[in-house]
Amino acid sequence: MKILNIDPSELKTDKKFLISNPVRTDRHFKFEKKYPGIPPVIINNKKVVIGGEDSFFYLREKNEFVNVTKTDLDDKDSLFLAYNLRKNIEDLNLWEKLNFLNNILPLSCKEEIYEKTGIEIKINDELKKFLPELLKKKFEELLINERISVPSAQILCNYNQADGEKLLFLFSKVPFSSSFQHNILEIVEEIVFRDKCSVEDIFNRTGIRDLVEQEKPQRDIMSVLSQLRFPEYSAKEEEWMNLKKDLHLPTGYSVSHYPYFEKKGVELKVVFDTPDSLKKGLKKLKS
Repeated sequence: MKILNIDPSELKTDKKFLISNPVRTDRHFKFEKKYPGIPPVIINNKKVVIGGEDSFFYLREKNEFVNVTKTDLDDKDSLFLAYNLRKNIEDLNLWEKLNFLNNILPLSCKEEIYEKTGIEIKINDELKKFLPELLKKKFEELLINERISVPSAQILCNYNQADGEKLLFLFSKVPFSSSFQHNILEIVEEIVFRDKCSVEDIFNRTGIRDLVEQEKPQRDIMSVLSQLRFPEYSAKEEEWMNLKKDLHLPTGYSVSHYPYFEKKGVELKVVFDTPDSLKKGLKKLKS
């Protein structure tokens, strides 16, 4: 490695080494603060930027000669360097990680990738199959802002365009945890299969388009989807909730039914604050 003072207009970029999306100049200042005096831009023998593109684009606009580090690394090691250099400044978003995997997988095995990056995305044949689709524009903003998990995005790759767009709309409007996303996709898939309908039909029947405009509509959305998927269970659950309200149970008393009403009967739970209250409560229950 050697340090050069060079006109940034002489440098080139190659999209496979461009890690950041979006590029942000504040990362240049983070690098300067963390590594004072070290050139933030790394180039290869062909004068291609292989690391620190956030700094490169910022410094190029200043139209001044800059210090860069020149290395003779091959493409594989250059990609690992670029990834870890960015990671040491700021963690990558999901789109950036997937883009990196798309570029490194032809050059390296998953064991080496895990070892050298610590990336948490599960690398398997299904991911490799869907990577080109996952990097398309329709997923980009959701992955950048981490409004969709990688497993959920992979599932959506199997949907037809119209149905997929409706679910992407839902996830873009409402933030769901990864587990909530999985549950939604599972329920929707079951309803589509059972009713031979489209996702648009499901949205119309549940009023989801109105719900997404509300504040914190996650549980309401799950509720209407569950009601559509399990109408009998939902009716029994609503009847049970009304019964609990009518019971007017005193403090410390609670009742519950068996999961999914699989068995008849209910369970009464009583909490007593002191031994004396326990004795009094038992007398009332026996009388």
